[in-house]
Amino acid sequence: MDKIKSEQLDQLATLQDLEVEMRRLRQQLEIEPAALIALVAQSDEKQTQSDECRRRSEELKKEYRSQESDTLHNLDLIKKSQAKLRSVKTNKEYQSLLKEIDEIEKKIR
Repeated sequence: MDKIKSEQLDQLATLQDLEVEMRRLRQQLEIEPAALIALVAQSDEKQTQSDECRRRSEELKKEYRSQESDTLHNLDLIKKSQAKLRSVKTNKEYQSLLKEIDEIEKKIR
């Protein structure tokens, strides 16, 4: 009979250990999804930020190309106006071309 009680106590101790382990695992299962959900939310937020940075980068590249094109066009206009300066006949034409060149240079700045 003592042997039976001893075996029963051992089984009860084992059962108790198993129940403690099951409780720990259940708690972990409750915590893990919450942590996973938080990580997914963080990942989504970072992806959104990354997409926004890419979009802004593309906008800036387009703006840069546009400004570069405008600048090259204006520089070409300045060169043409400077070439005209050599062929002007009157002071009035000369002053007019200088004013035109100055206005184009202001656009570049």
